[in-house]
Amino acid sequence: MQKLIKSIASTFQQIGIEHPKRQAEELLCQFFQCKRGDLYVSTLSLTEMQLSLIQSWVQQRCIGVPLAYISGYTEFYGCHLSITPDVLIPRQETEILVDTIVSHLKSEDYKGKELWDLCCGSGCIGIAIKRALPDLKVVLSDISPEAIDIAEKNARNNQVVVECLRGDLFLPFNLETAVQDAKAMQDFDPQSLLMGAEHSQKVKAAPIKSDCGSKDCVDLAPSTAVSRLIGRKADYIISNPPYISKADYLSLDREVRDFEPSLALIGGATGLEFYERFAQDLPFYLKKGGKCWFETGYDQGNAIKNLFKKPFYKQIKCEKDWAGHDRFFFLEIE
Repeated sequence: MQKLIKSIASTFQQIGIEHPKRQAEELLCQFFQCKRGDLYVSTLSLTEMQLSLIQSWVQQRCIGVPLAYISGYTEFYGCHLSITPDVLIPRQETEILVDTIVSHLKSEDYKGKELWDLCCGSGCIGIAIKRALPDLKVVLSDISPEAIDIAEKNARNNQVVVECLRGDLFLPFNLETAVQDAKAMQDFDPQSLLMGAEHSQKVKAAPIKSDCGSKDCVDLAPSTAVSRLIGRKADYIISNPPYISKADYLSLDREVRDFEPSLALIGGATGLEFYERFAQDLPFYLKKGGKCWFETGYDQGNAIKNLFKKPFYKQIKCEKDWAGHDRFFFLEIE
């Protein structure tokens, strides 16, 4: 095994991969699903098929493919997560956010309350929180149908029950009640939504189901026809939204820029666009005393604080990551 580590490390060094030995060890740890120390005490004899597959992994790493996409999984806050190029790879610093939320909610009566994980991607944040706090109701939502499929799979594999909704930010929560309260989809008149919730309550309806494989997964495409027809409110909202500006995206590390989904990275021209939408809409979706946590760009703290300078927020603060940068944003509504 040590000869194999040296051989892979030598290959990585020749093409300029940083920390080649550590990268070789991490690749083999992912392959064997073991700890680093186990590699040096292993007496395992590898088959030709295993060696061929390892060589394939090495070749993919040499062209920059992230290891999580090669192996198809990663570990996050005690969860084993399936990962594909349709979702971002969970970062270690995001575990700080999960730990902060779990610690905070343990200090209050969270049982039976509802938490939404918006822009959920792989579902890593919401699933990790649900595992830690099983009496909390957790809803995962994302605009990407592929992401929702992966999040649902991860919830199932980590043995947690969550609700999955497909749609753009708050849209699933806008329309879900109105659609499910219509008599039948063929009888549902979208114009009724524009006439107010009172009209929609006059008829009963069957729910719309998506093709994502869960009876709890509702498929709603983005729309601008209906504004804030509120169907639900949350006690807690969390999000790690796209926050990279278009200009900064071009200077990202190649492994991120070339392989991770741009839909989950680019927030817009400034990178603040999703936070601007949250600042406008959050008061309509948080219950009284509701709380919200965001992950943010390292240099966006002050700009985001300014977006949320509203009288109905009684607490606003930024928290640091391990490098000492503003990375997590918290607010509480009156």
